[in-house]
Order: sequence, then structure tokens, then C-alpha cells
Amino acid sequence: MKHSFNPTCDRHGHIITGVGISPQVIAPFVFPTAEEMAFLPGTASGSVSAPHRRFDESISKKTKVPFQIRKILVPIDSQHTELADLKRVIQLAQRLNAQVTLLHCYEAPRSFTYAKGDSGFDDVVRNRELTLLLLQTLCDQVRKSWSKCLWLFEDGSLPASILRVSKSMRADLIVVPVSLDAASENWSTIDVVDALARKAGCAVLAGKAILGAKVT
Repeated sequence: MKHSFNPTCDRHGHIITGVGISPQVIAPFVFPTAEEMAFLPGTASGSVSAPHRRFDESISKKTKVPFQIRKILVPIDSQHTELADLKRVIQLAQRLNAQVTLLHCYEAPRSFTYAKGDSGFDDVVRNRELTLLLLQTLCDQVRKSWSKCLWLFEDGSLPASILRVSKSMRADLIVVPVSLDAASENWSTIDVVDALARKAGCAVLAGKAILGAKVT
């Protein structure tokens, strides 16, 4: 196997590493196979040790339903995210036959707080509509490669909106493939990822560039 996938998970299934007292998402952005995502014990040759085999056999007697990823939530900044940024997310969705939901959490720029009169209000409306249009356009581009793609446009701050949406749609995985710094003036991308890893009810993956950022 070219890439190994040996994550350390907490009790919620978050893919993290226990560095100091601040958990962080695992650094390499490596997309595993469906079998590896199930976190099945085994060796490189696929053999399973006797204790694990007895454990797996006892589990299989109770249920034959495997762990599956059906819904992937992808928070993005639609004003800066391009189709090329989502290439590996699309590949993962194709491999798992999973639905992809692109989510933009909209916060009006602080400069609009000082907007006055009809022209100021029009600028706010145009900015919001442009952001929504870019999200819809990006979703249409993704659908050319993978038809199981939806979009969601939410008003609210990060990461609370992401957590709310992931819970309501019962997401199996949250993938943060690109920086969200430009989408919020209150949250950095690494802070958003850290909050998701701590509080989300599903596994979390983040891009290598994001995880390379220094955490204070």
C-alpha cells in the first residue's frame, strides 16, 4: 500500500493526534480507502491477529452492517474556492459513493456595518447574492465530475454554523480542504478545525496546508 492510514481517534471518532493538551487534526491529508476508513485492525498483508479475529467474529454475529460514509460536509469560502481545490474531495466521494455537500457560512464584512442609505443596503445585498451565486456555480462544476453534490448557504459565524449543519444533516465526515480565513473576520481556519475536532459528532479531515499552520 502506497500510503498508510493509521489515525489516532478520540471517543467520537475524530481523527486527531494528542499533542500536548491541545488536540489537533492529523497532519497528512491522505484519503483512505473505504476499508481503511472503517478503522479495521490488520496488517499490510490484510491478515488479522487472533485476538482481533475473535473480536471481529463476535461483532459480526451481532451485526453485519459495516461502517460507511454516506454524507460528506465540505465547508468552503465560495468567493475564493475553485474546482481544483476540491479535486481530492471529489475523488474520495467517488471512492466511497458518498454525497458531497458544499457549505458556505455567510458573514457580512464588518465594513458593511457602517453602510448608510439605500446605496449601502444595496451593496450588502449584492455581496450576499454574489457569494450565493459563486457557491451555486461551484456546485454545478463539481456535478460535472460527481453528480451527488449539493450546496447549502447558511447565515452565521464559524464554526457554530458548521456544527449545526453537520448535526442536522447527520454528516459522517467533515472535510476542510481549503482555508476559511477569508470567510470570517472572527475565526482563523486552524481555530475552526480545532473546534470541529473537539465538538463535531463525526470524523474530521483537514487539508495539509491548513494543518501546517502554527497553533499557539
